[in-house]
Amino acid sequence: MDDENFAAAVKATGRRKLIIAGVINDVCTVFPALSLVRDGYEVQVIADGIAH
Repeated sequence: MDDENFAAAVKATGRRKLIIAGVINDVCTVFPALSLVRDGYEVQVIADGIAH
C-alpha cells in the first residue's frame, strides 16, 4: 500500500477481503499483507503460489 496507484486501485474495488501472492515472501507478500491488515483489510496469502 506504499504505492499510491496500487492503493487507489485496491480501494476502488470496494472489497475488504483480498487474496495475495508474491515472488518472494518477505518483500512481495509479508509487507504488503501487513500494510493491508493495518488498513482494515482481511488478507489471505497463497504461499505455494510463490516461484522458487
